Amino acid sequence: MVSVDEAHIYRGIFGANVHHLFWRLKRLVPSNLCWIGTSATIGEGKRFFEKLIGEEVVSIQKSGAPRPKRNLCVLQPKGSPYTLACFLMEKLLEKEKRTVTFTKARRITELVYNWLINRNPKYRKLVSSYRAGFLPSERRKIEQNFFDGTLLGVVSTSAMEAGIDIGNLDACILIGFPGSLVSLYQRMGRVGRGQTPADIFLITMPDALDQYYLSHPQELLTRDVEEPILDPYNDYITEGHILCAAKEMPLNDCDYPPSHPLRKTIDLLDEKGRLILDESGTRWHTLSRNPHREINFRSIGESFEIVDENEKTIGTIDGVRVYRECHEGAVYLHQGQSYEVEKISEK
Repeated sequence: MVSVDEAHIYRGIFGANVHHLFWRLKRLVPSNLCWIGTSATIGEGKRFFEKLIGEEVVSIQKSGAPRPKRNLCVLQPKGSPYTLACFLMEKLLEKEKRTVTFTKARRITELVYNWLINRNPKYRKLVSSYRAGFLPSERRKIEQNFFDGTLLGVVSTSAMEAGIDIGNLDACILIGFPGSLVSLYQRMGRVGRGQTPADIFLITMPDALDQYYLSHPQELLTRDVEEPILDPYNDYITEGHILCAAKEMPLNDCDYPPSHPLRKTIDLLDEKGRLILDESGTRWHTLSRNPHREINFRSIGESFEIVDENEKTIGTIDGVRVYRECHEGAVYLHQGQSYEVEKISEK
């Protein structure tokens, strides 16, 4: 049996990678697997899950889970939405309300955290920023401290939307509509899991979508959530998984028959010399020693380590962002500390 919790997160690049991982798993397991997928925030769940695992499924849509009371307040700031967010978070923390504030960008996450601790330095020990790019050990420590109450608040990107047990929270602040109802419901769902009603504050930005929901707040709770987008045949993704599959067990026409959409990728890898046919002319092998290390499940391209002056790794960043956020002379923010980027070294 394979259980896929929070199925809606397997979209985009991440979902395409997981789709091929599941295919490789099914290829190696001799018996049919039983698949179970769950999600509380997904549109067209049956169709999406069938695409994700490559099999037909039966949809069960009734839920017996209790629904906690949550109060949603949609706000239009008179000034900066970030100033209002800091003010609200400070007031909630003063009342010892366990609070998570969501932003829409890594840099904004660090800036809001900096502004908050500059307003009141005592929150440096009670609040933390949280985002992708932190070292795994650092993220686990923040999660544990938030769960056990050592931390009273966290400023986060979408990294804390789902899949992390941080216990019951009292309040949630969203700086801007997150772009989809799926993300909105996931962020709202982080609070109010106990007996006490929770408060949710959506601080609108000046863009058209935020202003629409400011004028029609009821639609935040009544519109159908979106169907996740998944393209399993992205050429940048499929090559790596085909090489992994060939390493795990040689490929043959049963895996990718001539009519299969990925057969052209097989031929391309053959031309590049990354796949080779055996003497029988029916099975492909790979000469790659460890193709699994070439796959990045959450992004496309090379990953960079961020190293301080003491040669200590303090974070990571993917190749898509590195020249935008960590170019020479850029200021890199990390947990309330500022670093100037001196150089980028490519392997």
